[in-house]
Amino acid sequence: MTTGRSAADGRVLFLASTAKDGATTQAMLAPLGVQLDVCRRFEDLVASLSHGAGALLLPEETITADSLRQLFAVLAAQPPWS
Repeated sequence: MTTGRSAADGRVLFLASTAKDGATTQAMLAPLGVQLDVCRRFEDLVASLSHGAGALLLPEETITADSLRQLFAVLAAQPPWS
């Protein structure tokens, strides 16, 4: 039976503040079977989100009013069942 979910729906998108943060977080979660896709810019995260994701990991210091507006717009455009 197919669920209609893609492999991308099970991944975690991480907006890393630094390359080291991205590498460290990926190294910690990979042994647990978590697919972590590291994004260095908010625009990259939004673009990746349009292809599917199970979760977002956003450090507090990366969140701005403008980025929240963009994120809410992307989430609002998703089907209600997503």
